[in-house]
Amino acid sequence: MKDLGPISIGPTDDIKKVADFDLEEGHDTIWLRVKQESPIGGWDFSYALCWWQSSVGRELGTIKIYSHPESEIFTLGLDRTPTSLNGSLYVKPRAYNLAWVRAASPPVWTLRFEALSGKKAVAPTPEPIPDGGVASSFSDSRDDLGLELIRVSFAKP
Repeated sequence: MKDLGPISIGPTDDIKKVADFDLEEGHDTIWLRVKQESPIGGWDFSYALCWWQSSVGRELGTIKIYSHPESEIFTLGLDRTPTSLNGSLYVKPRAYNLAWVRAASPPVWTLRFEALSGKKAVAPTPEPIPDGGVASSFSDSRDDLGLELIRVSFAKP
């Protein structure tokens, strides 16, 4: 992951630019690692909205991020490659606890960001099963031979 550095947020801050971040050709997802650097301990005052914005707009959506001193991974992406691969990451704090806004000397919320772009893995579409047959095979893990399937019918008493 690329270290984008820390940003510090106060209760009256609006939108903050985290860093410029470009996606590679064919990439459709950004994974963010967000780590709270200060204050030390829990954070009960807010969350932030986070997005990647290109010249076309917020092509990978907007997510809510919370912070933890241990860090947490978040995903920006909508399963489609953006029109423009050049953009920047932004955050906007959302205070839900008025104690942070009204404090005489409010704590500063410092978050460190790391980012990585890539292509989101997609499961292949299974082939249709003709006439409702079994879609999986069964084999014994010891010798990789097929297992015999037995149909059991239970008669009603």
